[in-house]
Amino acid sequence: MSRQIVLAVDLEAHFATALVTYAQHFANTMGDTLNVLYVIEPKNTGGFFSFKNSTKVESKTPDEIAALSEGYLAQLNKALPIPLEKERLHIREGLIADTINADIEELQAELLVIGAESRTSLQQLLDRKGTSQLTRLADCNVLVVGKEHLGLA
Repeated sequence: MSRQIVLAVDLEAHFATALVTYAQHFANTMGDTLNVLYVIEPKNTGGFFSFKNSTKVESKTPDEIAALSEGYLAQLNKALPIPLEKERLHIREGLIADTINADIEELQAELLVIGAESRTSLQQLLDRKGTSQLTRLADCNVLVVGKEHLGLA
């Protein structure tokens, strides 16, 4: 039986496609199932953990989230070597850490994959703090993938 893997990604980040490609290869090599999760964090939330470049937005209707999902899926599949199935892209709204854990629980995932991007010393510290908080809060094992492993460093 294949394990469920959740890849939490900011689909607006410039290295999202490379991260999804890496995670697809990892999952396929291990015989596991990859689920890509993108969390929309509403403006009215005061969450302590956010994706570095996430844009807080007004709450979206289910129809708006479905349209967003279709757009991101089409965008990803143009660039991915293996097309991502529609049911494997999860776009959820809520606090980042809570929403990631809810997806992990729903899928009974055994592994969370997240990307880490570093630039200046301050941004590296902030990124490490956010990544560290998420790795402590996740209800499963966490694999942190740096840009250098994606051939982008």
